[in-house]
Amino acid sequence: MPKSFKALGLAVSALALTYLPAAAQTKVTNDGITLTEIVVGTHQDLSGPIKGWGVPVSNGMKMAVEEINAAGGVQGRKIKLIVEDSGYDPKKAVLASQKMVERDKIFAMIGPMGSPTVLAAQDILFDAGVLQLFPLTAAEFTFKFDPAKPQERLKFNNLCPTSRARAPRSNTWWRRRIQRSRASCIRTMSTEKTCSTASRSSSRR
Repeated sequence: MPKSFKALGLAVSALALTYLPAAAQTKVTNDGITLTEIVVGTHQDLSGPIKGWGVPVSNGMKMAVEEINAAGGVQGRKIKLIVEDSGYDPKKAVLASQKMVERDKIFAMIGPMGSPTVLAAQDILFDAGVLQLFPLTAAEFTFKFDPAKPQERLKFNNLCPTSRARAPRSNTWWRRRIQRSRASCIRTMSTEKTCSTASRSSSRR
């Protein structure tokens, strides 16, 4: 199974969250899990400006579900994946999320695509006690949570953050690398100059 989609099987296993002490204050939905099935959803851009990314991601998730189910599912339960098209439009993402929560009764939202669409729809999930797992955005709001808001414990991300909080460390790393490169170039130029001088002196002799 591709590594990028192993998270699908692992994510659904987050049903164990309901047994964690931290979840005592957190409302977690009872929908989407039966003795034979786990219902999960995702919204992807299948028709908008980044459909070139959304379509293959959607296809990959479907393939991962087929592979997991063929191997016996998760704890004997088969996964049912609901895919909705957001068109990379926050309003459509909200409507898609409402539909999946209210009609499809999903247990978790897995890998929804895009910062604006995820941000617009995530509170719908949290209010309903639905997990948001591994959205396809590294925006800070997808992993940082307020301890005073227990429902925010329902969000998980596995992408490297691109927040401003990371920027100073990144800038320091680049400065050090540039300094090392400059020092290396100076040493190289100095060596070449020394060799060139020695070569000319030798030829004169």
